[in-house]
Order: sequence, then structure tokens, then C-alpha cells
Amino acid sequence: MSKPINLDDLFKQARQKEPYYGGKDFVSRVAVDIDRRKKLSKTKETMITGSAAIIGAAMTYAYFPLEMIMQQVPTSFVINPMTVLMAAGITSISCGFAYWLAEDKSL
Repeated sequence: MSKPINLDDLFKQARQKEPYYGGKDFVSRVAVDIDRRKKLSKTKETMITGSAAIIGAAMTYAYFPLEMIMQQVPTSFVINPMTVLMAAGITSISCGFAYWLAEDKSL
């Protein structure tokens, strides 16, 4: 059977062994070290982002069947009054529900 641990004694030992980092010197030294980090220029940041986008596009083109994806894109759209009414109804219900949630005080 294991020996029970007294948490108060354990915390007291930890406080006595560990150094205390209070005070303004510690905080100011850490703040200076954080500010000293080298920041990227906007040009380098843009180049890194652009390079990642180009690499991602190249990998997408290489590994995904573009022809099959393009076949799934519809070539024409048919809009009739029923689809317009259905879209308006769904939108109205969604907006009404969102408004109700925003105004409900019980949540």
C-alpha cells in the first residue's frame, strides 16, 4: 500500500526549493528579450507566403485529377421561381433563428 501524500507539505517544499521570480527586474528582462527577436520584413513575409501558395498549388495540380474535378463543374444554371422561393425561405428561417439566438436572454 502506498504512503499518503500531504499536499501542504509538498507545496511548502516546492516553494522553498524553487526560486522566486517576482519583481520588476525579471519582467523587464523578459520583455527586452522578447523585443529583441528579429522581425521579418514585409517583403520576406510576402515571399514566404507566396512560395508556400505556389508549392501548394503545384502539389494540388500534381496529385489531384484536375480533369475529373472540372467535369463536376456545371456548365449551365437553371433558375426558376421555385428555387428562388426555396432559397429565400431557407435564408429567412436561418436569419430569424440567428436573430432569436442573439436576442434570447435565457442562453
